[in-house]
Amino acid sequence: KNKTINSVHQYKCSDISEGEWIKLSYNNNRLHLKFNESKDHLIVFFDGFPDRNLAEITQHFQKYFNIKLGNRKLATKGWNWGEFKLENSNLIFDIDKKYAFNINTNNINQLNVQIKTDIAIELKNDENKQNTNEDVLSEIRFYYPHENDENQNFQDLKNNLLDKVNIGDSKSECIASLSNIPLLVPRGRYEIELYSKTFKLHGKSYDFTVQYSNINKMLLVPKTNSNQYILIFSLNNKIKQGQTEYPFILIQLNNDDDMDLDINAPEEDIKNYKLEKTLTGKAYDVVTRLFTALAKKNAIIPGDYRTAKNEHGITCSYR
Repeated sequence: KNKTINSVHQYKCSDISEGEWIKLSYNNNRLHLKFNESKDHLIVFFDGFPDRNLAEITQHFQKYFNIKLGNRKLATKGWNWGEFKLENSNLIFDIDKKYAFNINTNNINQLNVQIKTDIAIELKNDENKQNTNEDVLSEIRFYYPHENDENQNFQDLKNNLLDKVNIGDSKSECIASLSNIPLLVPRGRYEIELYSKTFKLHGKSYDFTVQYSNINKMLLVPKTNSNQYILIFSLNNKIKQGQTEYPFILIQLNNDDDMDLDINAPEEDIKNYKLEKTLTGKAYDVVTRLFTALAKKNAIIPGDYRTAKNEHGITCSYR
């Protein structure tokens, strides 16, 4: 039982596969419990066990759970480099062959690939810890040194993580692709790949994967004094580019550009999306229809209001 938030943890012995002790400091030990596939190979830990309790708890697990609790050393050198590996649904990081930390892939909210050697992992917020004074890990970044031109090990890790956290889709599942699309936020030109549950932004230095469920609102608005439209996505969880956070994604589309876009999906899926095999029309209309169908959210468009200059909006400053 957690005395801080009064939460109770109960587990069946049949769900636990193994356990181990890790000594954190003088007279302070951590118990690691590793679960089997019934609990998606979850790893949980409990801190604060004094030395005098270890023998009794170890004997209890041996007698009633048929699990022998081993001992593992904690990495204390302070190095910021080591080896990480994926074991089932856990990303485990070791320093000098000693345990440093682990991240369950179910707690990963977003993966951002920066250049070809950096990967940033954004973690989900734990609502139970928001009302406590505990420090909470929200983001961690890994740098993978070049071993060859293609750096295949890094690509394998990235693809495995995308598969594990269930925010990635294989290349064969790409429903539509948009090339050289200008974005105002985050600024740059991106290739946009749309899948059944996510869409990906591939830029020169940064890649983003956004789940449709993360979209709060969609708006299609014309720019004042310009022949362009902006498709705006309001996000529940911000995307990050370095230290900069973006609560919105803004796609800029010219009013005069035409687009013919082929949809790569079975006929039944196209029918369910209420799309056609080929979408034809103005670029802003085609892109908006596509996102509306896949995200299952209607885009908000301007109403009947007009200014004295016959525009839909008024230019103003916001602070």
